[in-house]
Amino acid sequence: MTSPGQEPQRAPAGIDPGWSRVMGPEVLQRLRFSGPRAFDLVFDDRIPASVWLHPDGEGVAVDLWCGDAADLDDADRRLLIHLLLGLNARSITTPWQWVGLDSRDLVLFHARTGIDGLGEQGLLAWLGSMVQEARQVRSVVGLLLP
Repeated sequence: MTSPGQEPQRAPAGIDPGWSRVMGPEVLQRLRFSGPRAFDLVFDDRIPASVWLHPDGEGVAVDLWCGDAADLDDADRRLLIHLLLGLNARSITTPWQWVGLDSRDLVLFHARTGIDGLGEQGLLAWLGSMVQEARQVRSVVGLLLP
């Protein structure tokens, strides 16, 4: 986030300098990083998120957890998996987004976008739209979850 003629802004110590491409130091200072490349958030409707720099250094990714499927019986679990596959088929027109179950049987919405041209407001707007997507996933899968 530099203007012509300005020196690039630096990320706080211990934070991947790639974050400086999308957020100014005042925002970076306020975040609680879980590692050099990631920070965690919890949105007001209890949707937890992990936002991280993609290992290729050219993208930002977010994981949002939308529900807990650990207590589903086999029939409901199969139904949920078919539902998630259907949601993923929808995402063919929206690349870099998918939904599935993580290793703890939590419903996970994942999305990725490129850094170039994103900027701080672009990152916030993109995160906001991904949270909206996660809310929609949660409302759909919530019909099956206890």
